[in-house]
Amino acid sequence: MDRIGSVSLAHIHVMVDDLDHASTFYREVLDFVEMQSHHDLVNRGLAAYYGVSDPESFVVSLRFMTWPGSLTIKLIQVKTGHYAAKPGYTPSGYGQLQSGNNATLSVQVKDLDATYLHLSRYARDYSAAYKVQLLSPPVALSPLLPHQVGATRNSALYGHHEILDELARSFPERRKFQLVDPYGLRWEFNNATA
Repeated sequence: MDRIGSVSLAHIHVMVDDLDHASTFYREVLDFVEMQSHHDLVNRGLAAYYGVSDPESFVVSLRFMTWPGSLTIKLIQVKTGHYAAKPGYTPSGYGQLQSGNNATLSVQVKDLDATYLHLSRYARDYSAAYKVQLLSPPVALSPLLPHQVGATRNSALYGHHEILDELARSFPERRKFQLVDPYGLRWEFNNATA
C-alpha cells in the first residue's frame, strides 16, 4: 500500500431506486442504523465525479447507514434521466448507476493527488498486466445548501443539528475520483479530511 498511501475503508456505495424503501430494508432486516441524508443534490463536484457535463441535469440523493464501528453503506438514488459524458472522459456507465447493479468500494487515502498520479500512469501503461479505467480526475464537492442535509425520524442523528451542521460544513472539503478495476468493481478514492 506504499504507492497509494495509507488506506482505510470509508464506505460501500449501493445504488437504489427508492431511499426510504432501501433504508427501511437495511434498518429492519439487517439492523443497520440510519444516519444522515443529503436530498436532491445538484452539485458541480458530484456531477464532474460521475462525468456529467451539465451539473443542473444531474440530481442525486444520498443516505448513510451504519453498523457502528464496522461498516457504513451509502445509499445513492439518481433522480434524473439525462446524461451526457464530458468530452475526453470515458463514460461512467450511467445506465448501470440507475439500474443498481454495480457496487463501489470507497476508501480514504493520505495523498489523493499522488494516488491519482500513480493510478493514471498505470492506466496509461499499455504493458500493464491489468486494465483499469479512471472515470475522472480528482474533483472537489460543491458546498451543500441548508435544505440538502438532514435526518429522517428513523435516523440516529435526528435532532442532532450540531452533527448535521458539521457534516454539511465539511462536505466541500472532500475530493474524490473513481477507478473501475478489471472485474467491474468501482473504487472511490477520497482525501482524508480532518
